[in-house]
Amino acid sequence: MPKIGPCNYATGYVGAPYVKGSPTSKAAALAVLPRIGTQRHKILEYLKKCGKVGATDEEIQRHLGIKSDSETPRRGELVQGDHVVDSGRTRKTTMKCEATVWVIKKYGSKKCKSSTEKP
Repeated sequence: MPKIGPCNYATGYVGAPYVKGSPTSKAAALAVLPRIGTQRHKILEYLKKCGKVGATDEEIQRHLGIKSDSETPRRGELVQGDHVVDSGRTRKTTMKCEATVWVIKKYGSKKCKSSTEKP
């Protein structure tokens, strides 16, 4: 019986179980990541609606009503699963700080510098 990799906060992997040592099993587990958590799914769907404009963590939190201590790790899991990427752009938060603009993978580009568009 193969060993199954569980959710493991120590290593940073949180998601579906997979067979340890099997890259294809782990890839499959990461591929289903957005489907196994409602917050991850909501974040991914919101970023799909935002399209190329994307959204900062603060914008995601405000729009979906998810607190930062829940949204940031869920968005991080989507990044780890290669569903969401850093757009290469930033946007000011309500506190006037620059924040990363996140987009779904198909809109990712490190060539852009900044954006004033809002979702």
